[in-house]
Amino acid sequence: MKKYSLSLILVFVMMALSLAAVSAQDDEESQDEAESTPVVACVGAPAPRLSVGDMGEVAQTYSSIRAGVGSPIVLRVMYSANGDQFEVLSEPSCNGPHYWYEVDFNGLTGWVTNGQGATYWIQPVSAEMADTDMASDDEATTEETDTTDETATDDITQSGDSDSTDDTADSDDMDDTDTASDEDMTDESGGLTTPVAVEVCTGAPLARLAIGATGTVAQTYSTLRDSIGSSVVLDVMYSADGDEFEVVDGPVCAGPHYWYQVTHDGQTGWVTEGTGATYWLVPTSN
Repeated sequence: MKKYSLSLILVFVMMALSLAAVSAQDDEESQDEAESTPVVACVGAPAPRLSVGDMGEVAQTYSSIRAGVGSPIVLRVMYSANGDQFEVLSEPSCNGPHYWYEVDFNGLTGWVTNGQGATYWIQPVSAEMADTDMASDDEATTEETDTTDETATDDITQSGDSDSTDDTADSDDMDDTDTASDEDMTDESGGLTTPVAVEVCTGAPLARLAIGATGTVAQTYSTLRDSIGSSVVLDVMYSADGDEFEVVDGPVCAGPHYWYQVTHDGQTGWVTEGTGATYWLVPTSN
């Protein structure tokens, strides 16, 4: 009887050891499979070149840091001319035609896009561009589309640079999707600002600025460009900073926007007033 009991015990022990070995093997295979799983292919995006822990930099003119994947809210803008660098905090995440990375830029955490088509907007630090032609402002021709709406994303993002050449111009000039409120449309006396009598510009709100008037940013920020329809960004004005400007020329209708030549902090350039029912600029005096 004792022999029989010992035999049963040995059988159970052997079975338990076998099950444990099989389970360990399955776990190891699952881990190997997970480690070898490639990044999901993102149609329309260039292959990712950054990983967690890497340091990256702006590959073209600038790159927008957003509040989340696909968000229209821009937290800050990094410029290649400033040598801005960031640390990658996440693996690439595919959303739309872009790979998104969570990054840390000088203590600010947000999300950036890798690029679109054959154009990279960010790259590993000190990496050489595979195609030097990408280093032009054509990078701008699509980054506006890197947000959730191809025609209403961030003016300061790359396709906002192409805003000069198509109807998406500055549609994202302001990240905020809120349309201009009645408060935005009031002057210092509390009454509605009288629209300027100019030619009707299809797709643009009524012009409310004129030569000699001063204005400020109605939404989050506005991009100061070197000429009408240009992709070259001279400066960015922020509503949070209370940035103001003086109108020296305009309005001029180009595309679905009224353009004004303005002076801001001693620098002269061109800005767009808004699109549809949304104003990106608001008068502070007339």
